[in-house]
Amino acid sequence: MSRVDHERRRQADRQRRQGTEGADELGALFAKARAFKKRPAKADLRAEAEAAIAKVTREMKCDGCGHEGTVTVPASRRRARLRCSQCGGYAT
Repeated sequence: MSRVDHERRRQADRQRRQGTEGADELGALFAKARAFKKRPAKADLRAEAEAAIAKVTREMKCDGCGHEGTVTVPASRRRARLRCSQCGGYAT
């Protein structure tokens, strides 16, 4: 007796019952290949991290009491409203 591979027949029966999809029916999946995404260099990542934790020096003056001073804040908080250390009011 010979060996019979029934896989092709099962596959043909399944396609007949369930139907098949052509590449044109799948749409955007096969329409265009995705662009290759380049991995960033370590130097670029380090520079980005340094910029994120860099310090910014601001001159501030309180509108309430007239107190003036120089403040060093993280770059992420450079636009934040600061409070006066003397009276607690907002400084510009």
